[in-house]
Amino acid sequence: MAIVLIRQDDKIDLWKEAILRQFPTIPVYNYLEDHPKEKIIMAIVWKH
Repeated sequence: MAIVLIRQDDKIDLWKEAILRQFPTIPVYNYLEDHPKEKIIMAIVWKH
């Protein structure tokens, strides 16, 4: 199980750090990083 973050601003790292603080055992990836697509069960997408 893993999470990928998709944002179009400079806050991806802030979100990643916050999610990892709450869920330290779940891998969290920036969509620009190499990530195991077969493990991704959730995408957090933000556009405003």
